[in-house]
Amino acid sequence: MTPNSAPIPDLTQARAAFALWLFLWQLDQAVGFAPHLGVAAGFITHGYLGLDGFFLLSGMTLAHANPAMLFPLPPSQYNVAHITWRKFVPPAGAVARFYLRRIARLFPVNLVILALLAVALPMAGQPAPTLSGLLQGLFLVQSWGGGVGWLVPVWGLSALWAGSLLFPLLAGIAGYFDIYVTVPLLMSCIGAIGLALRLGHGLPALVFAPGFYRFLPEFLAGILARRLVHTCADYQFARRFFGLAGPALLVLALILGVDFLAIPALWMLLFTPLMQHDTELPPLLKPRRLPLLAGHLAFAFTMSLAPVSLALGAVLGTPSAHPLLYGAALFGLSALLAALLHAAIERPARLFAARRLALAPASS
Repeated sequence: MTPNSAPIPDLTQARAAFALWLFLWQLDQAVGFAPHLGVAAGFITHGYLGLDGFFLLSGMTLAHANPAMLFPLPPSQYNVAHITWRKFVPPAGAVARFYLRRIARLFPVNLVILALLAVALPMAGQPAPTLSGLLQGLFLVQSWGGGVGWLVPVWGLSALWAGSLLFPLLAGIAGYFDIYVTVPLLMSCIGAIGLALRLGHGLPALVFAPGFYRFLPEFLAGILARRLVHTCADYQFARRFFGLAGPALLVLALILGVDFLAIPALWMLLFTPLMQHDTELPPLLKPRRLPLLAGHLAFAFTMSLAPVSLALGAVLGTPSAHPLLYGAALFGLSALLAALLHAAIERPARLFAARRLALAPASS
């Protein structure tokens, strides 16, 4: 039986939640409202973990949407003796089609955001990007040397592009080894995340150079989740354990302020709906139109926050002087720009790539 690669509503809604979490964190960085929230302050001040959630989710969803990369053979053939490595190579053209889809997914929106940043930076009184910075942003390589580029969202997009380039290799590794090797690989990913946190002195991954090395193990951990799901999903105990342990561990991590605990908690939170989908049970959360729409807009919304916040800073001055106006304008304008980007750039580019790729075999 071919693995089910249909979209998972729970993960789409999780994408919306991560985007909102990042928005609240960025708003707190500007106006500083978290100290007034008491015990809930940790949820806001650690909102940068929303991008870590995106990285985990990216590995899961790419592996879920591209089962031929992870499972080149039908599951019934995995126990056949003397399977050579050549049988684990994805079908001809699958890697090229994957790269073309990722280019259509990431680069058109990136070009628009770069143009908006180039205008917004001088408006906000910040230095205009250099030619080198423009070229790095154009090809999405600005974070590969360990820096953050211009702003945090662009850094995250550059990291996602690096993960996309490595995905066929990482998926091949995850699918090649026996399931008993997958668990130690996952533990190694957690250890690598801890090492990256240590190198960054426990500070947010989005701000310091070791954050790029934190992304890679998170991305691989997401791919490994897709590899493990067939083994765990049929056990009700496993679904209940991850479904309860994930939220509990995340709350504990946010109260204690320990990022190292938060990453496995986010992994468990995302692994639970993955198991639910694999067993063909109803979604954990009833699919609602607004959260699903927000999930589809989450990528464009997160990217929109940077140019909108710069433009608002130029118009309103110090954000803390108008906290309510700034917060409402940042959310509203970012959502509006995200809707425009999704409707005019992101969705047409993806549909165009899908049509071209569907015609490619017949025209070759």
